[in-house]
Amino acid sequence: MNIKMYEYPLLIAKEGSLSRAAQKLHISQAALSHFLSSLETQLGYTLFERSTRYLAPTPTGRVYLAAAEQIVDTKQRTYQAIHRLKGHYESQIILATSPHNSAELYSHLFREFSLLYPDIQLIHREGYSHQLEKALENKSIQFYLGNQAVGVKARGQFLRFARQEILLAVSEIHPLSANAAAPYEAPSSLSLREVSEIPFIKIGSQTAVSRLIDHLFAVNDFSPLIVFQSANIALVREMIHTGLGIGLLPARYVYSRPGLRYYSLHPKVWLYMGLYFQDGHTLTEYEKHLVCLCYQLTERERLQPHFIMDPDARVQEILSMFS
Repeated sequence: MNIKMYEYPLLIAKEGSLSRAAQKLHISQAALSHFLSSLETQLGYTLFERSTRYLAPTPTGRVYLAAAEQIVDTKQRTYQAIHRLKGHYESQIILATSPHNSAELYSHLFREFSLLYPDIQLIHREGYSHQLEKALENKSIQFYLGNQAVGVKARGQFLRFARQEILLAVSEIHPLSANAAAPYEAPSSLSLREVSEIPFIKIGSQTAVSRLIDHLFAVNDFSPLIVFQSANIALVREMIHTGLGIGLLPARYVYSRPGLRYYSLHPKVWLYMGLYFQDGHTLTEYEKHLVCLCYQLTERERLQPHFIMDPDARVQEILSMFS
């Protein structure tokens, strides 16, 4: 199915340059320039502004490119469906996520990766962090999107994408909320010892966040009265919202719930987000591309000021391969 009249302009728009797009297409810049001029003559409209070095779509060009994206996507999905009917895959990747995180991210990831690598089967598994660590160790999964905390040992190699702050969350109806910050306000800081007498609502023992909290309790010699505990972070957040107690939550859970206020801990505590894979495993090129897509989709989800993209050196090297 020859649809280069749609594919070539999309690549030009992505690269912003005829020379870079021509390199990707393995044709000369002159040939691509002639192709674009002929297409614009055929359409009767100019698709790209040529007043600067960067080729930006014209208003007409943006309409054309939007339609082109749909046509190219349909072609890719059609070929992919035909390929799957044959049941032939060169390889497979088993990627796991937790029940709470990455649902939307994974749906986009599956679509984008499958379009790029129709011969590679991407399989999803789900579980809590302690289950996924064991699955990684016994090689029943190859990767999982998860969290890592300083001071908490985890199995497997970890590629860091980002970090978010662990905040002390309180309901706006709780007495402690008087000096607490609302979302997007600069927070006050306090130590755990300052709230040792206040009832606590805690994330349960099946998550990476809970192990970080247990570590914080231990190093601060902190033993609060725990009035409620659950592995379901969303449920813990709702219990904090009722005002029955305070609790530690990742920033995104605090920011997404109206009626919550928060403090920063002193010193600040960070939860790192990224991708785990098996010890001793050397990443293939398509696995590195998977890492790149996971990072890009994580970056796309960044909505809060406490959520900071912070790729480690290995991730930066992988990103440079697909820039």
